[in-house]
This record gives sequence, structure tokens and C-alpha cells, in this order.
Amino acid sequence: DDIMNKYRTILIVLKINDPLIPRNFSIKIEISTRVFNGQYYTALLTSPTTNIQVLANIETLDSLYEDKLLTIADRKKSRDLFDIWFICQKKRQAMPDNLPQIAIKEIRQELKRFLPANYQVLVRELEDKYGC
Repeated sequence: DDIMNKYRTILIVLKINDPLIPRNFSIKIEISTRVFNGQYYTALLTSPTTNIQVLANIETLDSLYEDKLLTIADRKKSRDLFDIWFICQKKRQAMPDNLPQIAIKEIRQELKRFLPANYQVLVRELEDKYGC
């Protein structure tokens, strides 16, 4: 169902290849064209690897958290589970107990693919609490 939702997204991939930097990299930018009812603020985005700066509207952490809770209730993906955990860390609050259950196999496969090895303890914790 992610593919169906992509029709409301502008996707930009910038590939940076320059002999003056130690390694090449890509920047992926996804811009939603959906009507946004959440809260946001304007911020100057910078990077430690380039002098490019972008002025952008950024969704507030509280608004993003509410959106993620609605999203996980709808599509039940382990990446949304991780996003909620990450936001809870930033907000210094506990994970909610009433999140939907997700198949342990999906949690393990998807999060191990995206997260570094030092996050595997977290993957097991999420499996224990939210896996079925």
C-alpha cells in the first residue's frame, strides 16, 4: 500500500559525486503534496558535509507523533513502530502500550535491514512488546 500512497509524493534524489570530498553520497527528498493540517515551523536546514542550506517547513514533533500513531494504526509497519520509538526518545516519554501488534518476522526483517547492528537490542525489545 506504500506504492499507492506515492502518487501524492514528489521524490527527488540528488547524487553528489565530487573528487574533493572523501566519498560520494546521495540525498533523498520526499515532498508530500497532500493537504497538511498539522503544526509546523520554518527552519534553515544545514549539513556538516556541504555548505548548501535549505529553508523548509518542518512538522513539529508533537504533530509528527500524532501522524505516526494514525499511520501505524492504518498500515501496521515496523518502520512506523521504530519512528514512534525514536520520537518518544526525543520527547523523553515512554512508548504507548496500545499500539497494534505486528508480526515478529516482519519486525525482524524490516528493522534489521534498515538499522545498524548496535540497534538489534532495540529490535528484540520491540518484538517482545509489539510482536505477535
